[in-house]
Amino acid sequence: MKLLGLLTLFLAFNANAQLNGGMVQVQREFQCASINNKYAECYTGLEVNQQVYLTRQLSKASCINGQSFNIWGDKVSVQHGCRAVFIARGLTRYPQPSDQIIQTPQTVRIRCESQKQNPSSCRIPLNRVHNVYLEQQHSKSACIEGSTYRYDSQYVHVTGGCRATFVANGY
Repeated sequence: MKLLGLLTLFLAFNANAQLNGGMVQVQREFQCASINNKYAECYTGLEVNQQVYLTRQLSKASCINGQSFNIWGDKVSVQHGCRAVFIARGLTRYPQPSDQIIQTPQTVRIRCESQKQNPSSCRIPLNRVHNVYLEQQHSKSACIEGSTYRYDSQYVHVTGGCRATFVANGY
């Protein structure tokens, strides 16, 4: 039940990772080593973990899940000489320089209106825009791409009385 609660929490955060309290989804690589065959624990440092897995064994001693290493939520434990590199994917408010940021595509809607035929520009709240399309026209005046509306990497621009809702996809 606790795991299902964490998974639900992660999915809720993941929907808008960069907009939800400053949390970003990252992939973090870390090493964990059993020195002199002793038990050791290593933490991911992520606030919400999605997945942790072994990616590369560094020791001559074997690293076998359930025997010489175990994954417990936000930590990995190793023993019997296992030394390996692990990958953790999840959410954090404090990304490290070595973290790989995993960007989740986002879709936003922007209502932009040209009042009294005057031009207007409406900000697209994304860092990187892939495409923009007209979702619903609200005006009697035509909204025609390249004529009464256009977009660039930061704004939707309307003119000629075009009033519409636009959809932008990006990161």
